[in-house]
Amino acid sequence: MKTSQKSHMEIISQNEFGLVVKHETKSEKDDALSVLDSKVRRVRASSAKAICKTDSFLKMIGQKGYVDAQSQRRFDIGTMTEPLVVQWMEKDGCTVEHNSEDSIGIIIPVKGGIITGHHDVIYSHPLITGGERTLGDIKTMNDRSYKSWLAKGTKKDKPVYYAQVSIYAPVFNLQHGSIIATNKNDQTFSADFFPIDLDYRKELIEEIENNIAQEKFYIDPDGGRKIYFGKKTLCDYCSNRSNCDNAAANSHRGIVLRNHVPKLKDPKDIIDLLALLFDLSKDGSIIKPTKSLEEITQTTEYQDQDIQDENLQWNDLFNS
Repeated sequence: MKTSQKSHMEIISQNEFGLVVKHETKSEKDDALSVLDSKVRRVRASSAKAICKTDSFLKMIGQKGYVDAQSQRRFDIGTMTEPLVVQWMEKDGCTVEHNSEDSIGIIIPVKGGIITGHHDVIYSHPLITGGERTLGDIKTMNDRSYKSWLAKGTKKDKPVYYAQVSIYAPVFNLQHGSIIATNKNDQTFSADFFPIDLDYRKELIEEIENNIAQEKFYIDPDGGRKIYFGKKTLCDYCSNRSNCDNAAANSHRGIVLRNHVPKLKDPKDIIDLLALLFDLSKDGSIIKPTKSLEEITQTTEYQDQDIQDENLQWNDLFNS
């Protein structure tokens, strides 16, 4: 007897903003939702407010880049710190629902594709949140970054974090979000509690949809090459730097990197998409797909074309 190779996914809730799902967990290096990547254009909520649209494009088509050992250790420290911060929150009087294994995820169907992500906590506190359940994401910062965040607030100082929480919270029917950060230099921690701005979220979703629609590689003129950290730019710290350099050099020679990942034709087909790729259920009942993958997705057909008439000014952009 042939057994299903698909992993199980359960729809916990669904509203106009997206779906909350429970899925099987895999290893830290293996995203349980990665089965979606080659089937439909996907943007992770953690990179929704893309500082560089070139990096966002490369990640969407599967160019994940190279993370050096030192950077990976920084990520590992953040992962190790998260359960400690949850303990500190509980000792300070918070009631915390910790998504400790990232088994609870969000899936948001949008024009052309989907946004996915995993929140860290939903918590409440009699004073900090007024007893209201609030979605929170836990971050680890160095001393300089932490003090800057305390002084300026999440929206101004950490717009990528602000965007991430703004995407998550409404899917859980929550009106407020929060960043809980710890200073890794002295282990102090604090929370920034803020209302969710639905107008901002709508604009952000439209920006993401524009990124999803991007069909070919290009250098974002407002991206990492203009953001300096001392003598280095953001590009020097980007995991996709090598992929970006290679794609830019090839584009200059007339070999353009294209987006061959299929688009989602209609966001309303999200249930069929999930039912095709997972053993999907809701309220204990199995959900079977009513359409095929070919019916709900569309792959862009590219024509051979000369890119010289696109006036991309590769030399200027690449060397700026």
